[in-house]
Amino acid sequence: MDRASLPVPATCWPSARHHSVPTATVSRSPSWCVGLAVCCATEGRPGLIGRAFCHGRGRNAAQGIQPATGDLVYDQFEDGVFRTELETRVAHLRPTELLRPPVLSRPTERFLAHWIAQCGDTGSSGDDGVRVERLKRDHPEYAKALVAVTEFLHQADKDASRLVADVSTLPRGVLAALASLLVYLREFGLERSLRLTSNFAPFASRRTIVLSANTLRNLELLQNDTDGQAYGSLLWVLDHTRTPMGKRLLRKWVAQPLRNREDVEARLDAVAELAQVSGAARLVAGPHGLPPHVV
Repeated sequence: MDRASLPVPATCWPSARHHSVPTATVSRSPSWCVGLAVCCATEGRPGLIGRAFCHGRGRNAAQGIQPATGDLVYDQFEDGVFRTELETRVAHLRPTELLRPPVLSRPTERFLAHWIAQCGDTGSSGDDGVRVERLKRDHPEYAKALVAVTEFLHQADKDASRLVADVSTLPRGVLAALASLLVYLREFGLERSLRLTSNFAPFASRRTIVLSANTLRNLELLQNDTDGQAYGSLLWVLDHTRTPMGKRLLRKWVAQPLRNREDVEARLDAVAELAQVSGAARLVAGPHGLPPHVV
């Protein structure tokens, strides 16, 4: 099969809609995950990183979870005074809810204020924008966080040695944020989503390219540069998905393209195989066909 005419994979079944000019405003894609996505952020303290913190640099950690599926993405990273690394992670995760510690450095406060103003702060309720929840206390120390998460995993499974081993390898900042996220999700009875440690994945991978927030914005990959809506973006053109899983996968492919040619070839071969076996070509090729590249 000619790869130039390959359809999207079976996990991204197309919807019945076609990308015609709408008569009403197209709503923005809600988040990194379809539905509720919670992002928890933490920041290194002055005692841990010394002068770097005072001059605006810091060691930050962020994680985003989709409680319905238990998919959790985490990262710990060094950031500069303009918080470009934090901006990149937020741009990829696009949370609908943000958990933040009570005290943050001035550069981080400035960035969050600017980002929330762009997205729209819903306060404690609302359908649009981002809901910001200020934690009552700072993230626990590493030792206390490890104990809290370990006890939670043992309550869920008496033989939780493998699960404990998974979380014990997480970076210190990520584990501290995970403990705070556990406390928060318990208030809504959603803490069970944290038991699936096999669904924990690092934000960055050696196989993919993490595009910066500026790149995503300037190339209009996930949203247009006019009003921040999905309409008119590259993702909007390619998105013929029918399932939330396919939508998340396609969004990840657009925002984090593969780095190696071998991986690209393997992905295209897999799509071609699915098309040949299941007859996906007849299902996904609408009246106008699809763009030649889906990766």
